[in-house]
Amino acid sequence: MPAYYNTPNAADRISATQAPIQTNFVSLDASFSENHEPVATGGKHIKIDINNIGAEPTAAAATSLVAYNFLNPNSTNQELYVRRNGEAGVPMTARDYAANQGWFYLPSGLLVKYGTASWLVAAPGNNFYDYPAAGTEPVFGAVHMCNLTVIKAAATFYDAAIQLGSLTPTRINYAISKISAIGTYPDANVPFHYYSVGTPA
Repeated sequence: MPAYYNTPNAADRISATQAPIQTNFVSLDASFSENHEPVATGGKHIKIDINNIGAEPTAAAATSLVAYNFLNPNSTNQELYVRRNGEAGVPMTARDYAANQGWFYLPSGLLVKYGTASWLVAAPGNNFYDYPAAGTEPVFGAVHMCNLTVIKAAATFYDAAIQLGSLTPTRINYAISKISAIGTYPDANVPFHYYSVGTPA
């Protein structure tokens, strides 16, 4: 930005305003050259640095989009957000990847959670899995779909079939039984993968 906004005035002489005008050119050059190609070669962006913002902004009009850098409470990192008018911001880069459990956002704003759980012989009636508690990862407002798959280890075949039951924002309910004897519980613990998609709370 220019150092002097009122130079030259209508009554100023060039000899009196040469120094502030030159200072303005230096200031403007510093601003335009930041993350840009030289003007002589087009002046296009090389990259965009987005500084952290203290409070989430809103889109000014129904046709507006706002992109900003904001601290995400779940990842505890600075994340790139995109926000439409009248909607919550979507943390495009927020995620937590782990070998057996994690979460991330789709560009549409949908939340994806995945992980590994187990049905236990010692508690055959506990046919449910609760997502990690709020505060450790984002919370679903509603779950739209979930896929469950029994895990086959290299040398182990589980005589088990798993069926999806009802879904809540905090819990996956399922039914499990032997493949060889429908209605009978398996003889060993059964590990399975889950993959859930929903809207965040």
